[in-house]
Amino acid sequence: MKRVALNYRLLRSRRGSVLAAVIVLLLILEIAVASLLMSSTNEQSVGVDRLDTVRAFYAAEAGTQMALREMMLGRDEDGDGVVGGVSDDGDATTNPRFGNASVHVMVTIVAGAMVVTSDGSCGKAMRIVQATVSD
Repeated sequence: MKRVALNYRLLRSRRGSVLAAVIVLLLILEIAVASLLMSSTNEQSVGVDRLDTVRAFYAAEAGTQMALREMMLGRDEDGDGVVGGVSDDGDATTNPRFGNASVHVMVTIVAGAMVVTSDGSCGKAMRIVQATVSD
């Protein structure tokens, strides 16, 4: 009879250690899953920021091309009152939009040359493209 009682105690103590091991293992898995979710959210945010930067650059580039076209034609195509300026009327709501990106273009005269400054923005990103036009 002693032998059976001894085995019962041994089994009982093993059950306790298995339960503790399972709880520790579940805790480790939970921490791993949480850190994986946090890192994937961070990577997604970085990807969106990069995409916004590219969109802002291409919007600025498109604005420069629009301004150069106005200058080559010699007329105000967008009706802002300035040849070469794109939406240079002081109203940000009239800026041309390319999807989520918008652009504003100014023309200034520096040392006899026309400097076209195009500001493209998308989300938090902003890019500036400058072109100098001279005779």
